[in-house]
Amino acid sequence: RLSRWREYFCELLNVHTVIDPTILQQIPIPAIDKAEETRQDIPPSLPEVVQAIKQMKSRKAPSKDDVTAELLKAGGMEIVLWLHQIIVDVWINEEIVEDWTMAILIRLYKNQRDKRICDNYRGTSLLIVVSKIFCRIILNRI
Repeated sequence: RLSRWREYFCELLNVHTVIDPTILQQIPIPAIDKAEETRQDIPPSLPEVVQAIKQMKSRKAPSKDDVTAELLKAGGMEIVLWLHQIIVDVWINEEIVEDWTMAILIRLYKNQRDKRICDNYRGTSLLIVVSKIFCRIILNRI
């Protein structure tokens, strides 16, 4: 049964697409001026981390580390400082924590018809909350 779910999600999520390389070559790559490049290279500040934590949605399921947005929000300045250190370290070393690249895929029943049919479920990914905060900081800078 588990192998069937694996097969189903592999088919669903690994769709083969053909991309014409000439189309890719036609997409203009915008130039970034030196000031903007310098701004983006600066490690995230403490206020950026605080803002990203505040922007996290509450009442979401945690990933395998059991850390939730609520936990980080309630942790106060001690947690913010700890998180800031981790994010700055990742930023400077340009090396992502391996767990941040993983997701736990779970299936949720759509409340439709037969529970034995895979199409009557939708998949959702549980991601490490700290990795979402890191991504939010990047998005806020764009």
